[in-house]
Parts: sequence; structure tokens; C-alpha cells
Amino acid sequence: RQVLDLLHERREELGQPSLLPVLAKRTSTLRRGAIIGGLMVILTGVATVLAWLSHQHARSQMANFERVEREVDVLRARLEGSNGKIAKLVATNRELARSLTTVRASSALLSELQLRTPDGIQLLSAKEQGSSLVIKGRAADPAAFTRINALQLEMQQSPLIKAKEVSLKKLQRAQQKTAKTPARGDKARTIEPSIPPVNFELTGKFADLSAEQLLTVLQTHGAMGFVRRLQLLQEEGLIP
Repeated sequence: RQVLDLLHERREELGQPSLLPVLAKRTSTLRRGAIIGGLMVILTGVATVLAWLSHQHARSQMANFERVEREVDVLRARLEGSNGKIAKLVATNRELARSLTTVRASSALLSELQLRTPDGIQLLSAKEQGSSLVIKGRAADPAAFTRINALQLEMQQSPLIKAKEVSLKKLQRAQQKTAKTPARGDKARTIEPSIPPVNFELTGKFADLSAEQLLTVLQTHGAMGFVRRLQLLQEEGLIP
């Protein structure tokens, strides 16, 4: 069919080439352009759909990650709580085991004091104050001060007491009692006043004994019930 070029005269005047060859191919050109444009639209649509699907997948993955993170936080909190309870339980068990195996109020300590107390010394009390043993007593003459010094040296040799932590806190001779005057009619006699004893207070910190050292001490003093108790606690892993 005939191709119309309404501006061919003007082009001839301007010396421009005719568009008739180009206009003759415009249908195929438009068709090609439409196909290319359609393909671009389709490709853009496909890319948009793929991007949307990728975004949705990323959101789904992120939601899963957030859910897993929340679950991990919950499990971590539960684990920390459980570890705290276990730590408290272990500490309580160890403290109970320590109290069950302490020699501070046992017959072994009394036996140790009995063996290490020199003649001429009377122990009035032996009490635990914190981590220390406080001994109060009195020593009789002759050589009361020598007897007290001997007791101090003996306590420094005791495996239950730290040798460098034994010290003499108080040392005082008791007041002398006034001698009674003989009543009238009694035969004349001289009453010699007795020498009062020397009161003292001795302190020493308890030694930190291992289980094996404690077993040796207990066996030495024949505390077999205490020994069996300590062995059972060792078997249960409550004491090293």
C-alpha cells in the first residue's frame, strides 16, 4: 500500500533525504518495538515477582530467626536459673558436709585437749569463736607460768590448730584470800595463806585440714564413727 509522507516537499527544500524507505518498514518496526517492550514489561514483572518472593522468604527467615532467638533467650535464662540453683545446692551441701565433719565440737577435739594439757592446769572452758578456739583455765603453783607456756607450746604442735596463730590473751594471778583469824579459845597456830592460781586465756585459729589429714587425726583419737561419716561423704563426692 502507498505510504504517505506529508512533509516530503519541505524535506526536499531543506535538502533532507526522504523518509519513504523508513516509513515503508514502520509496521515491522512497530511490531518489533511492541515485542521488545512487551518482553521488557514481562521481564520487569517477573523480576518484581521474584524480588517480592525473595522479600517474603527473607521475612519468613527473619521471623524464624527471631523466634529461635527468643527461644534461645528463654532457654539461656532457664539454664542460668538452673545453674544458680545448682550452685546454691552445691554450696549448701558442702557447708552441710563441712559442719558434719568439723572437729571443733567433736570428741576428737576434747581428746586432743586432754592429751596436750600439762599437769597442774585446769581447763575451765574451750569454746569456738568464729574460726578460733578460745581456752580459759588456771594453772597452779609451783611454776604456774611454766605450765601455761608448756600448754601454749603443746597447742602449737596440735594438727587441729595453726601453730603461728596460737597466742596468750590474758594472764593474771587470782586475788589472794584473806586468812581467817583463829577464834578465842582455839590453840594458837599459824595459818599459811595459800598461793592463788594463775588465770589465763589462750586462743588459736583452727587449721584447714584436708580430708586425708582429718582422717589421720580422727583415727589417732579413735573417733571411728566420725571416720565412717567422713568416708561416706567422700564417696558421695561432697568433700574432696
